[in-house]
Amino acid sequence: MKALVSFAFVGSLMCSAGATPDNIREESLRLIGQDVKSGGASIPKDWRPKPLKKDAFDAANTDVVILPKLEVTEKKRTKLDAQLAEIEKQQKREEEESEPNLLDSILNPSFLGGASAESRARGSKGLVEVMDWERLLVISLHEAKSPEEKARIKNDIDLIKGMMREMSRSRR
Repeated sequence: MKALVSFAFVGSLMCSAGATPDNIREESLRLIGQDVKSGGASIPKDWRPKPLKKDAFDAANTDVVILPKLEVTEKKRTKLDAQLAEIEKQQKREEEESEPNLLDSILNPSFLGGASAESRARGSKGLVEVMDWERLLVISLHEAKSPEEKARIKNDIDLIKGMMREMSRSRR
């Protein structure tokens, strides 16, 4: 260990003095060989840091800082809350699209073969309604007791999500 420290010191001196890599290698091998021959006896006995005294932090000159009291008033957010928030976010997006606007009717005229603004709005209203069903199923999944009931509700949620995917594909 001591040889490694001295190796670093000697290496830095040799590099600054313009020594060649061969000289540095030879010197480092010599130092490592010394350490190996001595069986690690060249390591100082007090190389480890001394443990702190038990009352090192209890000294009279230390300043104690008292932080202000912090009260948590927000309730813990559960997985159910996160799922319902995501459904509500999607619902708001679809509700905004459920009313045809001028830009949509200009960009999607029905006489050019595109979906009319009114049909896209009807599709959005249908998605909002399906999302209401999804919300009810998510809540009932959270309250379900038996594994069979949970499996049935999960299957229903998967069917509704598939139906929503198909509805959104048909609107494009």
